Amino acid sequence: MPQCSPTNKNKVYVDNYYNRKHNRVGKPLGSVPISRQERVYKDSPINRKLGRVGLKWENNQAQGKSHAELLQKLWELHEDDDIPDEFVEKYQDEADKDFIQTFHEMRNRENHIRKRLEEAPAWDAHHHTSKQVIDKYRGKIIKYDQLKLVDKIGHGGFGDVFAAEWIDDELVAVKKLRNQQVSKKRLQLFEDEIIIFCKLDHPNIVKFLGACVEAPNLAIVMEYMDMSLHEALHIKSVEFLDVEKTSIMRDIARGLAYLHDMKLAHCDLKSVNVLLNNLPGQDTTMSEEPVLAKITDFGLSLMKSDSETSGSNAATCNVGTPRYSAPEVLRGEMLNINQLMKADIYSLGLVILELLLETIAFEDLSLLQLRKQVGENGLKPEIPDSFLKEELEETLCKCWCTDPNDRPNARDVFNFTEKCKQLYVES
Repeated sequence: MPQCSPTNKNKVYVDNYYNRKHNRVGKPLGSVPISRQERVYKDSPINRKLGRVGLKWENNQAQGKSHAELLQKLWELHEDDDIPDEFVEKYQDEADKDFIQTFHEMRNRENHIRKRLEEAPAWDAHHHTSKQVIDKYRGKIIKYDQLKLVDKIGHGGFGDVFAAEWIDDELVAVKKLRNQQVSKKRLQLFEDEIIIFCKLDHPNIVKFLGACVEAPNLAIVMEYMDMSLHEALHIKSVEFLDVEKTSIMRDIARGLAYLHDMKLAHCDLKSVNVLLNNLPGQDTTMSEEPVLAKITDFGLSLMKSDSETSGSNAATCNVGTPRYSAPEVLRGEMLNINQLMKADIYSLGLVILELLLETIAFEDLSLLQLRKQVGENGLKPEIPDSFLKEELEETLCKCWCTDPNDRPNARDVFNFTEKCKQLYVES
């Protein structure tokens, strides 16, 4: 007779930091669920400016977000519910569909982490990829059958991202490529690129651990991070302190400066590609460490060095996400590596502005409007009057200079963030 899996009736909350924090050690699993507390926006410069002090944090209409109503309905669902059919029928816009999928993936990820923290004492100390595993196995070819894919936690044009268990049940992120039909030459290039990425070593760059190089399971294995800046701002509505925003801003600029020092252009810098650990106010945050930001998804970056052959320094066009793209990219200009790094600076300014205002620049513009208004007419992002400190606003505006040569480099922006002590004008 097959042995049945143990039920929650036979399990209790183990003695670890997470369960002690919620005062439920020894009680039956499921008997003390963690409810999402009703939160309101605190009194801060940005919340006063946006007129939302005291409002429920799910209610983002005051912020002018296009997905505010949808987000509120999604949060009202029970955490174990699937997305209802009526949602799929009502929200037919591609942006809405993408938002629903992102929300669902985020909830899957949180539920998985919460379950591990509830049941496994070994996870008492962390739920990120440990430094020991990163240092020991980094740069290896990884067999796909060594990975246990748990939940889908992200998606994009490249494919899907999964939370997975690896050696000693370590949690990693696995990016499985959608295109599995590749030539031997392309496969070798893929392997060579991963080896280079595994050698990148910086606290503000997501670490590549290795890759699965056999079709139909071509995949990249990376360290696991809690969530993206986009999710934190626009789905979870995490309320960052000014000092935390300054730290995130500094981390992003420092990470990009490192990539540029390595002659790597990111080519798709956006809030989705900034990942965070140690977020404030989250019930699965176990670390007392400060919030940490890392850049990811530079896997399709252009590794071109001026010292290499002309073929490797060939120009390219139409890269990145239009809403975060520089005017010259939107115009479809052919850009070399140095010009692509200047385009990265434009994107960096937009990501920092999104962090500070908690809204996405040019959110209401279509692709055609972006190309016309931003690419051809030089439309710049709007900053409310007397809102940001003058030096900060000036730095951002320099990032958006029409002439790319007038933009600062990433190291300049990082140096400014090091000195930046105040973000907002005091009201």
